[in-house]
Amino acid sequence: MRIVNCHVENFGKLHDMDLDFSQGLNRFCEDNGWGKSTLAAFIRVMFFGFAGDRKRDISENERKRFQPWQGGTYGGRLTFETKGKQYVVSRVFQDKEANDLFELRDAGTNLESKDFSANLGEELFQINRESFLRSAFISQNDCITGVTDSINAKMGNLADNTGDLDSYEAADARIQGIINSMSPSRKTGNLYKKKAYLTELSTRIREGEGLEEGLDRVQKLQEKARAECKDLTERLTDIRALQAKASRMKDLAAEKEKYVRLLEDDKEKQKQLQMQKDKFPMGVPAAEEVRTMQEEATAWEQAKKAVSIYQLTDEETKELVKLGEKFSGEPLSAEDFNLIAGKVRRYNELHHKTLENRMPEEELEQLRRLSERFGEETMPAQTVNRLLNRWNDMDMRKRTLEMVRIHYETQTLHGGIPKKLGIVMMLLGLAVISVGVCIYLALLELPIPALPVIGAGGGLSLIGIIMMLVGKRKEREEYLTKQLPLKKQMEEDEDTIEEIREEVYAFLRRLQIECDESNVNYRLQKLAEEAASYEWLKERKARDKSDVYLMECEGLREELTFFFKKYASVDSIDAVTDDFAEKLSKIREEWNRFVSLSERSEKTENEQAAVQRMQERLDGRLERYGLIRQENLTAQLMNLLQDVTDYGHVQNAADSARKSLETFETENDVAALKVETIDELPDLEDLNGKYQEAQERRQRLQEQLLDYEQQTNDYRDQIDEWMSLREELEKVSQEYRLEEKQFGHFKKVQEYLAKAKESMTAQYMAPLHDSFSRYYETVTGKDADKYHFDANAKVTVEEAGMQRETEYFSMGYQDLIGICLRLAFVDAMYPDEAPTLFLDDPFVNLDDKNRIGAAKLLKKVSERYQIIYFTCSLGRNEG
Repeated sequence: MRIVNCHVENFGKLHDMDLDFSQGLNRFCEDNGWGKSTLAAFIRVMFFGFAGDRKRDISENERKRFQPWQGGTYGGRLTFETKGKQYVVSRVFQDKEANDLFELRDAGTNLESKDFSANLGEELFQINRESFLRSAFISQNDCITGVTDSINAKMGNLADNTGDLDSYEAADARIQGIINSMSPSRKTGNLYKKKAYLTELSTRIREGEGLEEGLDRVQKLQEKARAECKDLTERLTDIRALQAKASRMKDLAAEKEKYVRLLEDDKEKQKQLQMQKDKFPMGVPAAEEVRTMQEEATAWEQAKKAVSIYQLTDEETKELVKLGEKFSGEPLSAEDFNLIAGKVRRYNELHHKTLENRMPEEELEQLRRLSERFGEETMPAQTVNRLLNRWNDMDMRKRTLEMVRIHYETQTLHGGIPKKLGIVMMLLGLAVISVGVCIYLALLELPIPALPVIGAGGGLSLIGIIMMLVGKRKEREEYLTKQLPLKKQMEEDEDTIEEIREEVYAFLRRLQIECDESNVNYRLQKLAEEAASYEWLKERKARDKSDVYLMECEGLREELTFFFKKYASVDSIDAVTDDFAEKLSKIREEWNRFVSLSERSEKTENEQAAVQRMQERLDGRLERYGLIRQENLTAQLMNLLQDVTDYGHVQNAADSARKSLETFETENDVAALKVETIDELPDLEDLNGKYQEAQERRQRLQEQLLDYEQQTNDYRDQIDEWMSLREELEKVSQEYRLEEKQFGHFKKVQEYLAKAKESMTAQYMAPLHDSFSRYYETVTGKDADKYHFDANAKVTVEEAGMQRETEYFSMGYQDLIGICLRLAFVDAMYPDEAPTLFLDDPFVNLDDKNRIGAAKLLKKVSERYQIIYFTCSLGRNEG
């Protein structure tokens, strides 16, 4: 079997890739990130499909991990050959395996083939995916291998016979699962659980042997409690009758006592009410009236304090008179001050701009000098640059014209155009174009001088092409006829050169500049620099607004001078020496002081008038109730409010006491209370205590009866359950003995299967060891006598007198053993038709010596097998 070619449509980072494979060794030595592992995965997936479709982690789910980076159809095709026949397999991968598309065609007829199904890898290699990854597919850092049942079956030539060995792993796993589920030593085993259950049943049966005696004891206690409960019920009835009579007598005594208490309370409250009335000879004021007087008194006191606060001192009075004389004219406002402040800021700003924007004298002198030179030119820089470009174009045209003229005269004399000369001319033109491009890139800000050079190069190239097309000698007369257009072009170029020369000299004469043709280019470049400076100075002069600013400054100066003369005694304004903002701030401060003192003077007069009115109103209110204002009016009104409040409380209490007495006399027979006698009876509280004690005892007995009833039912239920447990114990004991026998049978079956497998696999241990030894010796140059195989194809290494597992050795050593063992597996599995081997850089952990041997191994193995070998190191690619 071999792979012929493949086409990767889209797979991971790979896109539209076609590869052919030869028999023997196919090396892919590429840098990291090229996609070697992705290509190896593509070939494997084309045979076996994706692994980990149900995994969420993208590192385990190959379908997600190899999604095309650039989108598009996910998949490709692969051509392989087996048993002398070629097939083409195509796959298109979707979101899941059920939706994938699979197609197999016969490469010779291009007809669909049914020789293999979508399960192509297992049918072609006759092993499953895991076994393929343990044998023919060797990945980087995954060289360690081990035998699987599928590998065992293939090595034993049993793949075509669906015999026992191919199903051994599943059968062994199923039997082991049954043994684990039945185990008497595992907590999850049925025998372990049933044994624990039998122990529990035995314990519970022993605990239930005294249940019948307990039931009899509870029933006796229940009868005793019922008799005592009946006696207590009769006693409670007698106590309740005595309580009723004693309660009636007690209520009668309480009513008489209450009536006497109501009479005394009414008398006392009326006496207190009269005492309160005596405090108010001209009537009792309302509480709201007194609170109103308190509020007015508080306002009166505050007004007196305000007068003392707002009243001006002698110094403040003099200051007010002086400021009043200063600001006696039209009144100022905050808006007036804000307006003057804005004008001061504007004046300072304009003065600063006037000094800042005025051009220096040297710049004005330079502008004057350049204006005399370029006065008639509106855009001198553009004009000079255009003439400079035309002059450079004229120089190039002159050189090109000279070359064309020489060629024309030569060909006219000799009558033909050599083909080789045409090639030379074309190459020369291309060189000139390259020079022009370099000039263009170097002068990106002013690329116009490069254009004539590029144009001249294009002309030379065109001439060369024309010369090449002519090719062979012709008759002189015919050739001269064809040269007429070239002659005409030469004449036109001469006219253009003369026209440019005249235009440039005319411009220089207009500027009164004398020069000859040798320094025209230099003079034009200097003029271009002067023209650029001239235009910049003109723009700079246009931005100079110092005259406008100065005019506005003069207007503001007059306004500010008038204001400061009036309020600050300032005769003139000097922007350099005067601090306008400070002067304005001082005037604003004096004005605010004048306004503040004026408001306080006015406030003092208003408050004094208000104090007098409040005092007169308070005196009138007090006189209405026969009272005279005392020095501490606040304390006087507080005491008055307390007396009014106390009067209200006493009156309410007297009214309440009178109403309670009247209500009692209406609802009760007062005459009967005076003649009714009270009999001697037991104490009601003592009766209540005895009744409560008897009732609580009966309640406890009733609760005990309920508890005895529950215990009786529980005992009966437990006795029924105890009988059921005895039956359950017998049943479970029989089941345990039966399962114990079955467990022994399954253990025997597992032992027999293992012995049968070992007997069968032992048949190919010797050939497997021979192949391994041969490959090991090829890599290392040493024999493999110290390596041993058991019946499961597990390798051990004899070291220090003992066979040791390979896990004790280094990764490089383990990889070497794994690679040789995998190749030995393939030899044993495929004695007839050799499959393709896939090596994804498996030698990374080998040392330098073993890598040389690994190269020899590749060469030797490729004599029989087709090998697809991926690596990123030239050192591992030698051999």
